[in-house]
Amino acid sequence: ATILSIVFFSLLTGILIGLGVAIFQLAMKMTSLDIELTQNTKGEYELDLIGSATFLRLPLLARTLESLPDDATLHVYLKHLNYIDRACLELIVDWEDNHKAAGGKVLMEWDELHMSYSKSQPAKKTKSADKLKLVSWLPL
Repeated sequence: ATILSIVFFSLLTGILIGLGVAIFQLAMKMTSLDIELTQNTKGEYELDLIGSATFLRLPLLARTLESLPDDATLHVYLKHLNYIDRACLELIVDWEDNHKAAGGKVLMEWDELHMSYSKSQPAKKTKSADKLKLVSWLPL
């Protein structure tokens, strides 16, 4: 797109079009979140989050979590997340606390999220057991 724009218009126009296309592609990648909710043979639910969990996908994530029965057992897989922002993280943590208080069971794969992120960033050590502080070194 950039080369064709430079040839048919001008250098400045071509560069601006190429920059716009690159920003659009980056925005599409950073806002893409696939939420796969399945029920296994034991009657337990499995939630796999794939992509980038940003505030733009917060309503979709909230609807998915709220659709589960109060007494459901949910296993959440976080290893396929590229990024999670603070709003989504707080939603998940708050929902987990409320769901457990209502009699449900939640199995979170926090270690998977830590391991996937630590491959690209050096881990900052923390001794706090608080869930939000436990993942505070993630790029939120």
